[in-house]
Amino acid sequence: APIRFRVDGNEMHLAIPRRVLGLRTGNSPVRLDFQWIDNAQKPGDVLDTYISGDAAPSGRFRYRYVADQRR
Repeated sequence: APIRFRVDGNEMHLAIPRRVLGLRTGNSPVRLDFQWIDNAQKPGDVLDTYISGDAAPSGRFRYRYVADQRR
């Protein structure tokens, strides 16, 4: 899906609609686990990140974003 984004120095900001992520609309809490992969030589082959490209965090670790929007 098309998304809005902005690059500011060494930061990139993404605006991803909830529907694209399969989340309900409204103010329900959001919890996302993600890993950033760059320069993959075999897109779609997650095991290739162990020998080529860059991944953050490394290995099987993930970043977690939590936003509880209930107020």
